[in-house]
Amino acid sequence: MRFTIGRKLSFTFALVFALNLLAAAFSYYQLLELATAQKDVTDKRYPVINTVFDLRVASQRTASVIRGYLLFAGDDTKETETKRDWEQSWGRLDKDISKVKEMTRFMGQENVDRVRLLDQRLTAFHQVQREIIENSDRHTPEGNRVAVSAIKGSALKLGADITNLGRD
Repeated sequence: MRFTIGRKLSFTFALVFALNLLAAAFSYYQLLELATAQKDVTDKRYPVINTVFDLRVASQRTASVIRGYLLFAGDDTKETETKRDWEQSWGRLDKDISKVKEMTRFMGQENVDRVRLLDQRLTAFHQVQREIIENSDRHTPEGNRVAVSAIKGSALKLGADITNLGRD
């Protein structure tokens, strides 16, 4: 059988058409993969990042309220208001850490371990802040010095833990 110019052209166009179909099928498959990855980010990762941001804000809020509590030492009205604000901030922190714990089913083991560590550090941070309030309630300069030194290290460590959780 002889290949005439017409047959050669037809074969070449058929080959080019088949390659285009193959490229289109591959592109379609890649788009499906991309859509799956986007859905994964939207459904799983984005809520975690938002909740971690809320955790960061709430933890900073509790530290700010404690500083206000120390500033208003001796003013019973202001102390009561700041203590109520502190308790509300901790309520928000507890709610946010509960959300993050629920989301651990979407996380790798490394982040699950980080959430566990973060929960332990939050508990310790809460205890440190309670001690700060107790020491400042004594209204002594020594109590305030102890309170200020206690809050510095625990707040920095907690902030780093929260940031690391949101980073991965």
